[in-house]
Amino acid sequence: MIKDILSLSYQTTIGIAIVPLLSFLALKGHSKIVSPLVTTGINVLNRTMGSLLVCVGIQFIVLGIYGFLTDETYSRLIIGLIKRVWTGSSSN
Repeated sequence: MIKDILSLSYQTTIGIAIVPLLSFLALKGHSKIVSPLVTTGINVLNRTMGSLLVCVGIQFIVLGIYGFLTDETYSRLIIGLIKRVWTGSSSN
């Protein structure tokens, strides 16, 4: 269990280090990347990058909701609220 957590921690750390590095390299070499492309190529690249950004955003949302719902503290709270609404009792 602890090895799994440490492994995930290392993977996350490596991912956090790689993304800014790749972003820096892409921005630094922007003129070399864009100059051979024509307008259509740039539009395709923009749409592809936009699609990837949407996918990452959806992944963040789904993982956040999943983490919220699988957390024991919040699960008990949600189940308690559902029971109160279902039985019609209130805490007032």
